[in-house]
Amino acid sequence: TKLDVMRKIYKQGFMKVFSSSSQHGKGTYFAKDARYSSNYSQRDSNHSYQMFQCQAIFGESYKGSNTYELKSWPKKSNGLKYDSLVDNPSNPSIYVLHENARAYPMFV
Repeated sequence: TKLDVMRKIYKQGFMKVFSSSSQHGKGTYFAKDARYSSNYSQRDSNHSYQMFQCQAIFGESYKGSNTYELKSWPKKSNGLKYDSLVDNPSNPSIYVLHENARAYPMFV
């Protein structure tokens, strides 16, 4: 995540509009392993990489697909959208959230 976007997230929280990735569907992306996320971080003026440690509620997940748009997320049998999309339902390492309020940046 670019440093200017990190500042916006710090002040405003997560917003789907900051995300340009859609390998597993449109939304805000989170990784279980920081090593994966470091590929998307940017060096600051001290040559340090920064990223957020977050609290997130992923709820009931479904296998993601690059065809899922924000308005076409898969639905549960009760008609409600799944809470998150994942790369691998049996052992997820990447999560995608549809709702901004489900994640909160805790630490840089």
